[in-house]
Amino acid sequence: MLTTFVMALCLSLGLNWFVREVARNRDWLSAPASDRHIHKRPTPRLGGVGIYVSFSLMLVPAASRLPASERYRLLQLLLLGTCMFAVGLIDDVWQLPAKTKLAFQIACGVGLYFLHPLALPTILVDGWSVAPVVACAITVAWVVLVSNSMNLIDGIDGLAGGSAALSVASVGVILARSGNQNGTLLSCILLGTVLGFLKFNFHPATMFLVDSGSLFLGFMISAIGMQCMSASALASTLPVPVAILHCR
Repeated sequence: MLTTFVMALCLSLGLNWFVREVARNRDWLSAPASDRHIHKRPTPRLGGVGIYVSFSLMLVPAASRLPASERYRLLQLLLLGTCMFAVGLIDDVWQLPAKTKLAFQIACGVGLYFLHPLALPTILVDGWSVAPVVACAITVAWVVLVSNSMNLIDGIDGLAGGSAALSVASVGVILARSGNQNGTLLSCILLGTVLGFLKFNFHPATMFLVDSGSLFLGFMISAIGMQCMSASALASTLPVPVAILHCR
């Protein structure tokens, strides 16, 4: 796991540097848009591209060494994350309506539920079990909450990257202690890629996540938090990323 983390960190450092230079040369910059933005000059965007590409390049070969069932689950998870990244990237370029972004977040949340269904005690309404519906709704709400929390705190030097790193590290420790190898693998890769980006996001920030990065990171953090979690572990595990993301 340590080797995987170091490789993800080095790859992210290189790719984020490359993306930053391309953004500067192409004038893909983000001007201060509100009082909460402490940067005074236009700053390169598209930090999410470096994170997404680094994560994907590390996850695919790592997943290829796993049993077929686990490999397909991880690749399906990457596909959902790719959808979130693509929606954010399109929004960065063409400004999608908020309802459209929310619809995609909900769809990815439903997809995450079918990949990692949350097991709840039987809940009967008129003799019918509604536990799957409730579990799906919780998963969707969790994805939307974390994704938008990450999106809201982007734009302040080091806040989004630092919060994401703390969230991933915290959940990664919980998953490692519980023996969840896939969740730990995802955490190591994502933590390395986030720290590689954070090098360029500390004050004075020279790059921001914008929607493509914040939505992808938010989805992956929520997905890692849902990795094989039982209902009994839900209360103690899932609030960790949200608590960190809101401590700003």
